[in-house]
Amino acid sequence: MHIAEIISIIEQMAPLQGAASWDVSGLQVAAHRTDATRLAVCLDPSPASVSSALELGAQCILSHHPLALKPSLPNRIDHYHEVLRLLLTNDVPLYAAHTSLDVNSDGPVSWLARELHLDNLAVLEPTGPGTGDLPHGFGLAGDLAEPVDLRQLAGMLAAHIDLSTATVSGPCPESIRRVAY
Repeated sequence: MHIAEIISIIEQMAPLQGAASWDVSGLQVAAHRTDATRLAVCLDPSPASVSSALELGAQCILSHHPLALKPSLPNRIDHYHEVLRLLLTNDVPLYAAHTSLDVNSDGPVSWLARELHLDNLAVLEPTGPGTGDLPHGFGLAGDLAEPVDLRQLAGMLAAHIDLSTATVSGPCPESIRRVAY
């Protein structure tokens, strides 16, 4: 498949105009390569994840987080420049769908709402029209099927996310029905 087609498909789900103004979603590192039959996906384009992708034969890499929010000249040897070296040496493009994907209410932000069976969903910070029932934007709020106390909510969340660093601040309500994240 042409790299341009891969990018077009990504941008249907994560349009660049939805990205936050400070973000650098989009093509991170260009390549001469025009076609790819193997796409790797990673959260962060670290030297380890890019090396692993290349070892598996990736010809194009899609990461969630960008390589850098402020690209820099190669005036030192660091992870940023090691990733650049790996990609340029192997002629593999890197594309990041960061906040351009985060604002899609049908995207990654919705998985927890589905797992918790939240109803009456609302986007916390709308940024524009969406592709489904909700506008694009940051964060979601929704109603639990039944009110729960904080301990019950923590148990529900712990089934899906690591709460080892979670803290509680302020007074705890007796019951929780609407949650936001």
